[in-house]
Amino acid sequence: MRPLHLTLLALALTVSACKSGGGTDTPGSVSTRPATRDPDRITGDQIQEGLANGLGNAYDLVARLHPNWLRSQGRQSVQVWMDNQRMGGVSSLRNMSLSGLASIRYLRPSEAQARYGLDNQGGAIVLSVR
Repeated sequence: MRPLHLTLLALALTVSACKSGGGTDTPGSVSTRPATRDPDRITGDQIQEGLANGLGNAYDLVARLHPNWLRSQGRQSVQVWMDNQRMGGVSSLRNMSLSGLASIRYLRPSEAQARYGLDNQGGAIVLSVR
């Protein structure tokens, strides 16, 4: 009967170990998984890193992190918006300092048209200020 007790104990410990090694992190725990980045957003932390690395304007940061955002979709160019005001094409990003920005987001053409109108067929880069 002893081997059965040991087998059951080993089975219970194995199940317990598998259960506690699951994929969700408990509050206050440190995850060993890399943080997932939103492919359509540049965060405030990334903006601060860009400033620390000597980047001075939004164009340079976008070109470094998401160069595909700067490419036109067909014949339509990407439009730049800041606080719901149209700023122009992607070249206008060169005139925008990183120091006042909170985040930068890319809107795909369908999202940009729904939010800003049909003349945004190339997508939009949306800057949020602090």
